[in-house]
Amino acid sequence: MGTEILPKLLLFLKIIVGAVGVIGLLSIIMVCIEYSFRRSNKKRQEELKDHIVHGLTAVTIALLAYFILSAIGPVFRLLFSPS
Repeated sequence: MGTEILPKLLLFLKIIVGAVGVIGLLSIIMVCIEYSFRRSNKKRQEELKDHIVHGLTAVTIALLAYFILSAIGPVFRLLFSPS
């Protein structure tokens, strides 16, 4: 009772984490393109470097969250499976 929602919840969370990862990658690509066109403005280049680091951090956190959710799924099936 109530265990039917756990796989659906894990799938939903994986989809959300995947969407965050895709958005992070797209933002990194856009910032890299802008960085390549801003050769003369050193201050803006430093800001863009910070954006790239933040994007990479977001993608790394999203990957770690996805792997954690993938590892938790089988544990929930073992704990809540009817015996």
